[in-house]
Amino acid sequence: MKHIKQFLSSCAVMMGCGLSFVGCGAVDETAPGTDGSPGIGAGAEPTEPVVRNEKGELAVPVAQVARDGATVGFYNVGGQILVQETGRNGSTPLISRELRERQLSAVELYKELAHADAPAELVALDSDGMTRVPTSTAGAEAVSAPSTLPSASGSSGTGKIEQQLLYYDCTSPNPSYDQWFNCTFCYKTFSGWSNEFDFTWMWVTGDGNWKRTVKSAYSTVSVYGGGSIHFRNSSDGSTFLDTFVPNGYWSRADWYLTNRIAWFADWNARSYVDQASGDSYHWCSLGHR
Repeated sequence: MKHIKQFLSSCAVMMGCGLSFVGCGAVDETAPGTDGSPGIGAGAEPTEPVVRNEKGELAVPVAQVARDGATVGFYNVGGQILVQETGRNGSTPLISRELRERQLSAVELYKELAHADAPAELVALDSDGMTRVPTSTAGAEAVSAPSTLPSASGSSGTGKIEQQLLYYDCTSPNPSYDQWFNCTFCYKTFSGWSNEFDFTWMWVTGDGNWKRTVKSAYSTVSVYGGGSIHFRNSSDGSTFLDTFVPNGYWSRADWYLTNRIAWFADWNARSYVDQASGDSYHWCSLGHR
């Protein structure tokens, strides 16, 4: 909460009708440490989601919208826009499936969520991204799945294979926690695109990661047992956004890369979970190339 108070005091905040939105400075971009992941630091683990840069400092979004218990932050990560949304387990994300499928630019997405014009810094970053070709797309694709819990509720091997859905009834008015997560975050979005990928890792523990060259993708974790996990995401393979997700919360990283331009180019999207020993969580990711 100390970091959150510092953040609120350093940004211009407007409140009204249950909606808040801010325009702030860019993320401090720093090369990763030798081990690739910063520690939480001294003191107790966070009790609410905390987004940090690789120095372990609070990452300041260029724009943010908070409503109904969910927060959407627009971050400058390696010169590209990474949208990070967090909320409590069981809550409805502000970026709905229908909104995501409209393939809006980051500026358009902000306007939809905040019902206001986007801050100048987000407009400039989005405009730059529309004409920017990735500096590097090299590197082998890789996947390292987390471990399936012995008490996993799903079918055999659920936590380690690529699949679309676990065939939950997504029309239920009173979904279970597992059902809510799967139906909310583990669906195919890019219907009709070639080279789609999706990872449905449910009832898992320990560290895992994936790396894909993509045009668009997103990755969601939800912690339901243990303490907090470290959720790291990158759009260039070198500069990361670090989110600590405590038990009882979910977090989704959404790559708003060059959404409408440079469809001839692919980006190195990477998603990691670590510091997760003894913790239980669900993890779904999908995208297309």
